[in-house]
Amino acid sequence: MAVPDRSSYITRPRFPKRIVEMEKLLKNCKVGKIYVTAFPDFKEFKRHTSDIAWETEVWVVSFPDHMIHFNGDKFMGPR
Repeated sequence: MAVPDRSSYITRPRFPKRIVEMEKLLKNCKVGKIYVTAFPDFKEFKRHTSDIAWETEVWVVSFPDHMIHFNGDKFMGPR
């Protein structure tokens, strides 16, 4: 299950604290989750790279065919 956060597109990347909040919210969800943060362009993405939580995905609108993966052992799969 992909879990987009519409507010993150405008206001914030997937901070580790936000992942904890989402995990609590989705604690009864039986399917795997994929956390995706969307940015309008690469410049905005670069402003937030140090704040993005590990084990999440990043999508940049100006590069719609590509994803940036913040974990080395798997890619775009549920947790």
